[in-house]
Amino acid sequence: FGQDDAGITQDFDQPGFTDYAYGYLPNDRRHRFKLWGSVNLSDNVTVGANYRLDSPRSQSCLGWHPTDVFAQGYGAASHYCLGEPSPRGTAQKTDWISTLDVSARLKFEMPTGQKVTFRADVFNLLNSQGIQKRNEIGEVNYDPTNFPANPYFPNSNYGLPTLYQAPRSVRLGLDIEF
Repeated sequence: FGQDDAGITQDFDQPGFTDYAYGYLPNDRRHRFKLWGSVNLSDNVTVGANYRLDSPRSQSCLGWHPTDVFAQGYGAASHYCLGEPSPRGTAQKTDWISTLDVSARLKFEMPTGQKVTFRADVFNLLNSQGIQKRNEIGEVNYDPTNFPANPYFPNSNYGLPTLYQAPRSVRLGLDIEF
């Protein structure tokens, strides 16, 4: 933050930031479902799958504190949005995140006696593109001298995605036992 006092922190050293700081934590997910398993199709071939479904995360709307001058020095970091209270995690949500990963293992023995395992893993097989995080800054500026007009300047990027689910990827591997 470029502040001179290295011992001060934003969240709890300024009393204004405790206003409406109660609520859902940033990584709060109400539900997480997992299914996984593998099967040996033969002595040499194994296939497996891992499915995970995560419920949405609760996210906030952060803005300038309307009454605490010290908190205002930190910019849009309090649990107020456009001058109104905005308790933590009550403003917006991310998407449900669904991920299907699959794997296969092929084992064989070389003529020289080495045992070889070829591995292939596909992560996010269905290439799901769920939103993992959104912009939580509700205001880009605050000008208390702009009274009686609105002193809050809304952020046009508020609520837009800032992080998506990792795209489909493939990992290949080879194990050789000597």
